[in-house]
Amino acid sequence: MLDKPASADPLVRIEAAMIGLPGTGAAIGPYTLDLPRAKITSLVGPSGSGKTTLVLAIVERRPPVAGRMLIAAEAGEIAYVPQNVSDRLNGMASALRHMRDVSARLGREPAAELLARFRIPGDAMNRPVATFSIGQQQRLVLLTALLRRPKLVVLDEPTSALDVEMRQELARILRGMADESGVTILITSHHLPFVSVISDRIWRLARTDMDVAA
Repeated sequence: MLDKPASADPLVRIEAAMIGLPGTGAAIGPYTLDLPRAKITSLVGPSGSGKTTLVLAIVERRPPVAGRMLIAAEAGEIAYVPQNVSDRLNGMASALRHMRDVSARLGREPAAELLARFRIPGDAMNRPVATFSIGQQQRLVLLTALLRRPKLVVLDEPTSALDVEMRQELARILRGMADESGVTILITSHHLPFVSVISDRIWRLARTDMDVAA
């Protein structure tokens, strides 16, 4: 069952949900957790615990094969930032072009101010994003996600290619998105020091059992 929680409830509530694996006739779980509104929640766990499978079910709003998943956000209100952020960018297009693809009337001055907030130099506005560092590309993806005014932002292993300084920068930006913009954030990560600092709540997933659907 896929439904919407009441406005005072968590943005996402998952109750004993078994998540289907597309094309296999199998499902993993059960999962029980919730995502409080305007908070940062992290999922941690070993390989095989189903972190990515679970978050993709949320992003794609796929009903579980058993249990319940309640999501108070439409598909267009959920932004997904994959581990490889370059997949979400046109490397030959400029940062300004990416921003205007979301907000067509965005002026150069407001665009420069937004880039500065996300620690991207204003003089990089017209450069192809293929010339950006991994950290800059990731921040640009987050910036364009924020322009869409999402209710939920999901990041899959966001620190895997970042050094200590870039992780600190990412933590600052995510905290601001939650505290200042009211965005609910879900992170999957193996990096416990990062999630222990940034998260309002941490869910630890154990290795899941797999059931074959009848």
